[in-house]
Amino acid sequence: MEIFLKHLAYEEIDLMILLPGVVFTIIPWTRRLRSYGAILSAISLTALLYLIWDFVAVKIGTWGFNPEYVLPIRVIDLPIEEIEFFFVVPFSSLVFYEIYDLKVKTKLHIKRGVFTLLGGSIALSSILFFTHSYTFVVLIYLGLAILLSSFLDPDMLRSLSFWLFIVTTYVPFLVFDYFLTSLPVVIYGKGAIIGIRVTTIPIEDFLYSLSMFIYYALFYRVFSRSVIRSGR
Repeated sequence: MEIFLKHLAYEEIDLMILLPGVVFTIIPWTRRLRSYGAILSAISLTALLYLIWDFVAVKIGTWGFNPEYVLPIRVIDLPIEEIEFFFVVPFSSLVFYEIYDLKVKTKLHIKRGVFTLLGGSIALSSILFFTHSYTFVVLIYLGLAILLSSFLDPDMLRSLSFWLFIVTTYVPFLVFDYFLTSLPVVIYGKGAIIGIRVTTIPIEDFLYSLSMFIYYALFYRVFSRSVIRSGR
């Protein structure tokens, strides 16, 4: 039996992802935690980074979208659901970071240089996978995310709350990315990935998710501080 309706599958997945964010907005305690101006700014900046990659990836054949499971509405070469994805995911997920950041104050005693070295090493390792376009780019994005965080906000990388947030994001990731890759909604180009999968999910998707949530959390913290300073 089909779980999703044809042509509506990706839209239904987006709506399922959005649901917790809507619920958290209704609940007074979690609503008071949220800085919606900072959330919108962080989402917009991160979405821009990933949508640029998305447009290029579709153009060069790194991945594409199965027309059976998406609406015919497109923004350039991307289905509208793909655009929505970069907004509904952080809207629902960042509340977990806000809760952990409020409740968990443990700091990891790791020098900033360790994160700088790690980020640089990951970015440079992309050269080894130059012939696999998805692997190559995701390592660059991940390496730069860690590097940028080590300079702009090393305390985020040292906080246990941040890493608990990252672990938590992998729970819905495993569910929804399984749907996206098993139907499949997303189809990977020949040679784009190295071929290691967890069920149907390419290992690159795990790195993609990690990099994306580092950017979301980093920019959210940066913009939250700006909101506090401005008194809004």
